[in-house]
Amino acid sequence: ECLWDYGPLKKENAPGKYTQVITYRGHSNERIDISFKYSAAFTKTISIRGRP
Repeated sequence: ECLWDYGPLKKENAPGKYTQVITYRGHSNERIDISFKYSAAFTKTISIRGRP
């Protein structure tokens, strides 16, 4: 069973801006850590926690 649903990657009007919706279909009480990296210049990590 696939726990992730990836939407299309959309290019926005601003240069270099893209949007993609990714839906997690697992349990709501889990924690998800997401890390974005663009070359060596930019890295961002966020954590999302579901409700217990």
